[in-house]
Amino acid sequence: VSTSKRLLICNEGNFGLGTASLSVYDPESNGIINNAYSSANSNQSMGDVLQSYTKFNGKYFWVLNNSEKIIVTDKNFIHLATITGFISPRYIQLVSNNKAYVSNYLSGSNGNQTNYIQILDMNTNTITKTIELDGWSEEMVESYGNVFVTNMKKKYVYVINTLNDEVVDSVFLNATSACIVKDVDEKIWISCNADATNNIAARLVEIDPK
Repeated sequence: VSTSKRLLICNEGNFGLGTASLSVYDPESNGIINNAYSSANSNQSMGDVLQSYTKFNGKYFWVLNNSEKIIVTDKNFIHLATITGFISPRYIQLVSNNKAYVSNYLSGSNGNQTNYIQILDMNTNTITKTIELDGWSEEMVESYGNVFVTNMKKKYVYVINTLNDEVVDSVFLNATSACIVKDVDEKIWISCNADATNNIAARLVEIDPK
């Protein structure tokens, strides 16, 4: 597989069995390599539920949700570090040259859904701070110095100021949400979940971050 143009595929694996894996697809040759991480690391397992990844300074940060960790590799998927101390990590959003937010899912047995965004120093591979946030935080985007966070348990998108790492606002959607993207005009688009109980259809919502 060529390294100039490739598609990286996160395979979650079976929950609880630690069978997460990485596949690499080459669109030019139509070839695919499965278990790319294991092959590059003496058949070592990635862990349990490969949720997402991001690239920073030539390194990959692989989020293993149920393993409560992030694996760091080089461009050839050679293991460099393992970062632990997460709650139940989902997605990474870069917010500066060395800082990222990590969203989390936490399901309390008592019904308490208080959660945290954990702040990661991308240079030292350490968790430096937490931001308390209700519910199940999912995907995020950054715009004009703020990070917009979707939520699978609350009907809001939460807004965090990246300078002081504080929640400064929330946008009511009347629906839970998970997927969020930013277009070329800096507008934010959110995929809202359907609510069959209240007869509300799934829909797209646009937010002007200004």
